[in-house]
Formats: sequence, structure tokens, C-alpha cells
Amino acid sequence: MNIQVYQSFLTVVQCRSFTQAAKYLNFTQPTISNHINALEEEYGVILFTRDGKNVYLTQAGKNFVPIAQQLMADYQKSQEVMRQFQKKNYSLKIGVSTQGINFYLLPVLLKLKNEFPELEIEVNRCMTVESTINDAFVQKLYDFAFVHIDVQPLYTKRVQLWNQPMVFVASKELYEQMGENNNIYDYPF
Repeated sequence: MNIQVYQSFLTVVQCRSFTQAAKYLNFTQPTISNHINALEEEYGVILFTRDGKNVYLTQAGKNFVPIAQQLMADYQKSQEVMRQFQKKNYSLKIGVSTQGINFYLLPVLLKLKNEFPELEIEVNRCMTVESTINDAFVQKLYDFAFVHIDVQPLYTKRVQLWNQPMVFVASKELYEQMGENNNIYDYPF
């Protein structure tokens, strides 16, 4: 039997009216009547007596109230328990306008993928900073966007991803080739 018929029964009990129950559940009054008739036919009992617009529970109806309440509680509990087992598709879309972020982003994304194998990760390389920002904030194509210049339109928010000092490691040959330069921005990526 459809669980909704039990909800209809309990709502009629609460409202003491088929019409009010129908309004509350956003059904038509005949639908509520059909639900109650289905229950009465299923169990072979009369659950309500009707006196004009007034509705009264019979003794069978009174005894059925806690049973219907328990059925509804069990149904709701089953919904909660089973939701935990539903496979959910999560995705993360990232737009980048710089290749430099790949050195930092790749290990983070690999760790995320290992911890959350169901997570679908998509990284798109955008041609310009402007297109990255447009795609992320105007077109809403990305969950995150990484750009390589100091841009801060009104609709962006900066978040510090890490606060550890950055260590740049270069081979001795590259360091000597760059004239022992300590400015990492002068080095090729």
C-alpha cells in the first residue's frame, strides 16, 4: 500500500476534516476520500464516521492511529538510512589561466581524488585572465578559478590557500645559469 494513504489518514485525524486534510496535503478532497476508502477496504474496517462535515474516529480508527504513526516513523527512518547509501555524483570544475598553478594544484587534486574517488574533477585551461573570470563568475562555469595576475573585480573573493613560506628549489646548474638570481619570477616554469 502507498505510504501516502497513511499520511492522509493521520492528517484527517489531526484536522478532523477531509477537506482541511486535502488543503493541508495539497490534494483534492476526493483523493483523501480514496485514500481512506483504500485503507478501510484493505483492513475491512470503518476508520471514520461522518456526520455532515464532521468526522469522528471509530474505535478501529483510534486503535489504528499509533500503528499509522509507527508506519510513518519507520518509513521516514528508512528514507534517512537509505540516503546514506545513495551514490551521489559530486563534481568540481576549475578554471585556470596560468600553467604555474598546475605545480601546486595537481598534488592537491590527486589527494582529493584518492580521498573521494566518486568526485569528478575537471580542470580547464582558459586562454586569458579575463575569460577565466568571465567563465567563473559571469557564466558560472567553474567552482574555483585561479588567475596569475593581481585581479580583484568586485565579484571575486580572495582566499589564502596556504600560509607556509614557499621554498623554491632549482638545480645548481639552473641557479648558475640564471646568474645566481634569487628572484623566482625570473626563472622559467
